[in-house]
Amino acid sequence: MIPSRMQHLTEDQFASYMVGDAADAAAATHLSTCDQCRAEVERFGVSVQSLNRVSLAWSQSRPSNSLRIRTSSRGAWRLHPGMTVASWGFATGVLLMSAIPLARHLQHPSADTAPVVVSAQESQKQIEQDNQLLMAVDRELSTQVASPEQEYGLGNELARKPKNRELKAQ
Repeated sequence: MIPSRMQHLTEDQFASYMVGDAADAAAATHLSTCDQCRAEVERFGVSVQSLNRVSLAWSQSRPSNSLRIRTSSRGAWRLHPGMTVASWGFATGVLLMSAIPLARHLQHPSADTAPVVVSAQESQKQIEQDNQLLMAVDRELSTQVASPEQEYGLGNELARKPKNRELKAQ
């Protein structure tokens, strides 16, 4: 039964119909009975066909260029033989400049890298200091601090306010 005052399709219903969404059977039924909505769908189809024709004509009028990058016949990374020898010499120099200080360091380690020997008594003192520090941190973390919500009494007001969903339903 069609009411005397017919509701036309929304933009979302038009869009789902135009993309071929089969789930919107109500839109297809409405289009079969409503001349105004059917004319709107036909106007949209004509606009899409016109866009397709114009874009095809534009693309055909453009000169076709290859998308491949042209390279020289010699190859981009091919080096002159003299440059190859120079690059190997440079790499060898960098390697030697790194290896010499490393070898000296391994033969004569500095005092900074020598292992620190700590007596058992000093070790026990350090453990006690660490434990005291950890207990102080634990006391600070376990202290209850009032949250801003509790401090200003906001928790009660938020519980009394209706939620957004309830506002939208009214």
